Amino acid sequence: MKTGHAISHLIHHIRERFFCRTACYIYALITLVFGATGCSSSPSSQAYEDYLRLAPAGTFDPPTTDDRLGGFVTLFSSLDTEHITQELDNVYAEKLYFNDTFHVITDRPSLKLYMLSLAENSETTVRFLDSVSKGNDAWLRWHMRIRFKLWWKDLDIQSVGITHLRFDQQGKIILHQDYWDSTEGFYAHLPIIGSPIRAIRSQLGPDS
Repeated sequence: MKTGHAISHLIHHIRERFFCRTACYIYALITLVFGATGCSSSPSSQAYEDYLRLAPAGTFDPPTTDDRLGGFVTLFSSLDTEHITQELDNVYAEKLYFNDTFHVITDRPSLKLYMLSLAENSETTVRFLDSVSKGNDAWLRWHMRIRFKLWWKDLDIQSVGITHLRFDQQGKIILHQDYWDSTEGFYAHLPIIGSPIRAIRSQLGPDS
């Protein structure tokens, strides 16, 4: 009986220490990952500002030099639900290829649903810097700012990027491919997964 009681007591003690230690680890992890409970902003804001000083808006042609870009610029300069509903059909062809590094979409109705969802859940501001056009293709540089709330965190994210567009004979977009650092510009700021991403990035070498 004494042996059985001792074993039972030992098991209880091990369990108690295990759960206590596990709780401490979880608490430490939460503190590490979510220690900043306020608004989270992009750590690369300064890097983007440095880039824009070296290659400011107007480095290439203004978007207004290509009439086909007018509808696209207007649409993304005001990403609200009413504007998307009214203008998107005039900008994109029925069949298309759209890739913003988050989703690949191949028809206009699906694209409209996606854009409306973005507008309802975030505040996005896009400032177009300049553009280059050749034949049916055009490339635009832009600066983007996204504000939204994910669980308990207010996120304020900035990034720069380039969009490649291709137009059909009617001047509507049939190809839209974004090029931007979605890891640094988005994923690295998210709760839970952001901290491991930043840790992995730091192992690749320090910023100079």
